[in-house]
Amino acid sequence: LVLVGIGVAAVLGGVNGYLLTRIQLMEAARALLWLTGSLDGRGWDDALPLLAVLAVLLPVVLLACGPGLRMLELGDDTALALGVPIERIRPALLACAVLLASVAAAA
Repeated sequence: LVLVGIGVAAVLGGVNGYLLTRIQLMEAARALLWLTGSLDGRGWDDALPLLAVLAVLLPVVLLACGPGLRMLELGDDTALALGVPIERIRPALLACAVLLASVAAAA
């Protein structure tokens, strides 16, 4: 699986490099700036959707799942013995983690 990922990344990196050589110089410079993750030219209008999602997700993670997180560090058996509903908290934490990672990537 790791070797397949390395191969796919190499092929897509080659396709990306080829496409950058086929476009005009100014467009290539803008594309390279975008590929490096620059926030140049971004304002607070672009940050408002990110802040709205964070305002919803962070309280969910901290208030709803926060007390259970500390007990989950002790292991599943101990957390279950302390009364943490593992079957309910784990999918909620996974969903919040996926949403937070996707929002960070989209930003």
